[in-house]
Amino acid sequence: MEDRIADNSLAGGEPHAAPEGKGRDLARLHHRLEGAGEAFAAWRTSGHPPLERFLAAWTASRPWMGAQDRRFLRRVLFRAAREAAVLRTGLRPRPPHRADDPLVLVAAALWMEEEQVPGPVRAALAEVLAEPPARPWGGLPADWADALARSFGLREACDLVRVLNRPAESCDLRVNTARLAREEARTILAGEGVPVAPTCHAPDGLRLEAGRDVRRHRLYREGLLEIQDESSQLVALLALPPQGGTVLDFCAGAGGKTLALAAALRGHGRIDAYEIDSVRRAELRRRLARAGVRSGAVCVLASPPADGELYDVVLVDAPCSGSGTLRRAPHLLWRPLDLAAEAQRQRAILARAAGFVRPGGRLVYATCSVFDEENRAVAASLTADDGPWRPDDPRTRLEEAGVKDVATLVAGGTLRLLPHRHGTDGMEACLWVRTGA
Repeated sequence: MEDRIADNSLAGGEPHAAPEGKGRDLARLHHRLEGAGEAFAAWRTSGHPPLERFLAAWTASRPWMGAQDRRFLRRVLFRAAREAAVLRTGLRPRPPHRADDPLVLVAAALWMEEEQVPGPVRAALAEVLAEPPARPWGGLPADWADALARSFGLREACDLVRVLNRPAESCDLRVNTARLAREEARTILAGEGVPVAPTCHAPDGLRLEAGRDVRRHRLYREGLLEIQDESSQLVALLALPPQGGTVLDFCAGAGGKTLALAAALRGHGRIDAYEIDSVRRAELRRRLARAGVRSGAVCVLASPPADGELYDVVLVDAPCSGSGTLRRAPHLLWRPLDLAAEAQRQRAILARAAGFVRPGGRLVYATCSVFDEENRAVAASLTADDGPWRPDDPRTRLEEAGVKDVATLVAGGTLRLLPHRHGTDGMEACLWVRTGA
């Protein structure tokens, strides 16, 4: 095998013959980049799905790929997705690259940062990278950059973008404390070579170094751990009902917050989880079973509750741009950004969900967006008229749930978490109490 490339091929099942020494390194680089270019082109033509899901399917259909190839492909595609503004310019690299996809530029930059580019290639790559296209703020498309500047002002927007446009440095876990104490989970993981630390604010969270995958660990397989960002854990705590109360999770998705609520309630209460998408409903049911949530504690709904059905708490984690999750989901940069349309949909969802709150009950509105158009502007629409809504202070709810350093999380009566301030995904939430009889 000495006359063949050591790593399995990205682009096909048969490794290529390679010359000795520097030529061999160059051939390996070319071949890997071409394979990555093929994957990137397939991702783009398939409508820019979430990269994790795309990569799982792509690599599963190519069993000849080795572990090094898989790691390289994942890192390159995530980097390429973050460089949306660069790749949309149509810039093409010059020789000596054989791949004609602009992904090569990104891959080359990645290799250069890590000082892994073979010497003969470095000078040519430096020439290619010497005149990059003009681009705002590290590669963000102009519409994203403009929206961030409106929401934060130019100076803070730059600080935020520097964090959003890099991979997340950590991954948060939530311990299913209905079955296992957080400290016990931490001890088990540390004893098996998986060091974790308590999250800064969420009482049931653990923070794991990025790049480690716990999905094969027995604690995860047995439903004792969930992957959930600390920001999402905190929003779920805002929706805790009184003892034995009822909750409607109006946009449940795959059920991260539903699961967190179920663990906190420990069977003392009822959660109705409404989700229109059948695939997500199926995933939610699977996760509930894995977490050991007893039958009847959570009801998964394919349609909204009947008119007149009222709840102690209604949680609206509304569909949004996802701008707060770009560290993990750079594929979103390739989708059209229409904040006016998003806000219109969010106002309609919020108004519909509000009708299910009983008098004296609580309404929670949240998004994983950092844009004002999707957060405060939508929230203001609920109280634009003289309606039955009184703003509620999230600090009280969070302190009751055991959250630490609440004062650093709330501003202007709104829970607001930001990657460059809190090390979490971007998330914003506000809440109201329904007045009247």
